Amino acid sequence: MWKYIAFFRAHKIFIIAFVAAVAVLAGGAFGVIALSKLSEKPKEVSKETSSYVVPKVSEISSAEEVVSEVSSLEEVPIPPKKIVVADANDKEDVLNANVIKDSTVKNGAAYTVTESEKKLDISMFKGVTYGIDVSKYQGNIDWKAVATSNVKFVMIRCGYRGYGTGKLVEDPCFEQNAIGAYQNGIAVGLYFYSTAINEQEAREEAAYVCQLIDLLKQKGVAVTFPIAYDFEEFSPKSNGDISRAAEVAKSKAAVTANAYAFLNYIKQKGYTPIMYCSKYGTTAHFDMSKLSCFDYWLAHYTVNGQRSSYSGPYAMWQYTNKGSVPGIRGAVDLDVCDYSVNEEDCNICFTADAKIYKGPTPSSETVYEAKQNSVFASKGALKNGFYTVVIDGVRYFTESKNVKKVTFEETDETLVLTGETVLYSQCSENEKFFVVTPEQNTEITVTGKCEDLWYKAAYQDKTVYLKYDETLIKPSEPEPEPEPEPEPEPQSETE
Repeated sequence: MWKYIAFFRAHKIFIIAFVAAVAVLAGGAFGVIALSKLSEKPKEVSKETSSYVVPKVSEISSAEEVVSEVSSLEEVPIPPKKIVVADANDKEDVLNANVIKDSTVKNGAAYTVTESEKKLDISMFKGVTYGIDVSKYQGNIDWKAVATSNVKFVMIRCGYRGYGTGKLVEDPCFEQNAIGAYQNGIAVGLYFYSTAINEQEAREEAAYVCQLIDLLKQKGVAVTFPIAYDFEEFSPKSNGDISRAAEVAKSKAAVTANAYAFLNYIKQKGYTPIMYCSKYGTTAHFDMSKLSCFDYWLAHYTVNGQRSSYSGPYAMWQYTNKGSVPGIRGAVDLDVCDYSVNEEDCNICFTADAKIYKGPTPSSETVYEAKQNSVFASKGALKNGFYTVVIDGVRYFTESKNVKKVTFEETDETLVLTGETVLYSQCSENEKFFVVTPEQNTEITVTGKCEDLWYKAAYQDKTVYLKYDETLIKPSEPEPEPEPEPEPEPQSETE
């Protein structure tokens, strides 16, 4: 008996290979499955939530090992979830249950958003952009009023996982906040409040966020700021309820691995992931060395705006929960970051006929058809291969491959329209932008010229555009000055 066992051990690899080959040649899959089961390592996280095994801290010794574990889980498909908008008084909302915050984020100083520039020590940032983070608890926000302040970005809670049932839901104010902010020129980022109890659930949460981003694209909103992971289930609720994630929260290794799973999924989808955590949590709850490949959003409310004592790098800082911003009733979290909004006021010319979409994706609704040589205002390029197109103050999108940047040169001259020249409200021959066809020999004041493509002009107190055409337009010739009448000849005295 033992000699057969010894023989098997000595020739294990050859025997397994032989069994697999025979199975494949026979057209059956059993041998391949058997081979994979013999060679696979035991998983720390099963597909079933109830079978979750909390890994030991010593079992995850580096970020590379976390990457390896997450990569193996990514083979498990994540089917789309039904988007459910949470009720405003949802008892499953962790924030409704009054989470007790860490001690480092209890006593923030009171600021107005403009005072921040004077008080804060932001010497750690190369560039500075001011912003806020909001959820349903800020109510209905007047985003036009917010845009009058120096707020340039907003981190919006897009959803959360219920702390009891684990149900994924959308924040009830998410869409209106995202649309309102974006249409008023405020860059949009998102955060998701997690109660994941394993890595697979964390990835499901990340996939859910991506679904919500796709919905925003259909509604004309581009998410250009980071996507944050927010897990704070380390303390009991003030109402006595216990979170479904309470046991997992006891393991630094487990919550770190969950955070990595979420952030890595977001990164693979082409967005910028960022880890949200209090200063206290960086040592008490998470192993930041294993999350060092992601940006960090620090929550630390210091006295009089002094620099945080956190010694590690961070790209965003939530420095108070007592901010005051125009358009928002009550207190709001204020943030500062090292990200650039990356917007520029420019003009783009279409190098080919192309579509203009409501959202930054070709699957979004087509709102206009732009002909070659059409020129529109823009807020610059996005990172996903699209340019913004601004029409009547509303942002739309087109694929970057079809446009180039151009400029209008200022000029001041009067032209005469000698033919049937059409005036448009935009630099486009689309009939939606038709204004009028003036009578021949109408004089018009030109204020700008875009290469040999378009004129910008003033006509009847309106800004209009007309195609450049030498045969239909000529400079206005000044009227000749009348010749002076000859002076009468003086009469002689003898007459």
